[in-house]
Amino acid sequence: MYTDSHSEFIANVLLGDYLKLARVDLMTGNFEFLKLDPMMHDDSYANADNIYAFIRQQVEDGIIISSYSEEYLRFSDAKYVQKRVFSGERRIVQTYKRKTNDGSGMWVTFAIISSADCTPEHPYAVFSWRETDTDVRMLHEERQELVENCYRDALTLLYNRHQFNEDLEKLRENEKGRLTCLYVDLNGLHEMNNHLGHKKGDDMLCSVADAMKRFFPEERNYRIGGDEFVMLSQTLSKSSTEQLTAKLRQVLAEDGYMISAGIESAENTTAVYQVVGAAELAMRQDKENFYKQGGGQRRRRIMNAELERMLLEKHDAEYFLRLIATKYAAVYFVDMKRDTLRYIYIPQYFMEILEKTDFCYSRALHSYMEKYVSEEYHSIFQEFTDYENLSKALKKEDVLVLSYKKADGSFMDLRVLETDQQSEEQHETVWIFSK
Repeated sequence: MYTDSHSEFIANVLLGDYLKLARVDLMTGNFEFLKLDPMMHDDSYANADNIYAFIRQQVEDGIIISSYSEEYLRFSDAKYVQKRVFSGERRIVQTYKRKTNDGSGMWVTFAIISSADCTPEHPYAVFSWRETDTDVRMLHEERQELVENCYRDALTLLYNRHQFNEDLEKLRENEKGRLTCLYVDLNGLHEMNNHLGHKKGDDMLCSVADAMKRFFPEERNYRIGGDEFVMLSQTLSKSSTEQLTAKLRQVLAEDGYMISAGIESAENTTAVYQVVGAAELAMRQDKENFYKQGGGQRRRRIMNAELERMLLEKHDAEYFLRLIATKYAAVYFVDMKRDTLRYIYIPQYFMEILEKTDFCYSRALHSYMEKYVSEEYHSIFQEFTDYENLSKALKKEDVLVLSYKKADGSFMDLRVLETDQQSEEQHETVWIFSK
């Protein structure tokens, strides 16, 4: 049997290894700190009268690094802890990373330690927090990195399709009450990549991901494909999700990004695949309505303005545009399969024509002819609005040239040539109007 001095020595050594030690009543949550290291003091302790509330407060205060908070938060559930301890687990351990005042972060091992006689009638255990050993920390970091790489999308850091498929199966196997699904698709990602470059496309994807995390911070958010995102919730109702999605749309629209979205809900998670399928179908219908209502043309107008802004932000590009303005009347990239354009240099009067014709290039060109081209040149000018014949002619000639007289008596040259952006869906050409 140890002497009092020996017991005191052992207690001091033991306490010295720990950052925090608390004796806890698992049934009531009441606790007392046996040790509280000053370096671990933070505002979470101020109103701590219940160990489970204390753990929740640590997470809410952002003390626990977010990627570890979900697992750590499980220990704020009294029934979860009681079930594990009273079923015979003598030691429950989790390693996590917490914030420190200097911003470096600290690895901590949290443990719940109980004796063999811990029962609902004698529900006492010790909760401990200690700085993690270097070897254990390195192993945990390596394991965490592997897990993150496997289950996280590298660009947006949302959960990926692999995690999504696993979660769907878990939900299907276990009846866990209500489930709501939000299915989101970006409108115009392909055009964004082609128009402004893949960096802008990546920015668009990250903006949508960040917005989803902002409006659905407690839910499971996934990027399951190139431009498709899903949110799964067991707490939000369909109506609440609709209200949050409306705000999500508004915030993204302010940045020039547009989405299609579908929402479905069920009272039982065993119907998870039907819920996701119905939400995806609703998203497809929303996307169809978007393009029927001219959303595609609006999206292209926004991207044209963004392209022009990007060019003008650079001094060299601005100088180049000034040179174009002195030598050319207009320079356009025209996709003859989609009847759309993006402009390098455009006069104001033609921009007004485009707005009146909903940015349909062939219609705008015809309106330009009616107002600005001398009538005697209408028939030859109109041949350049026939894309089918123009495409055939470009197969024989590298450059097609039209000289015509304007209504004010001045003469113009129009040159049309192909770019290297050709595919089954795209036939891009350059139209250069010169004085």
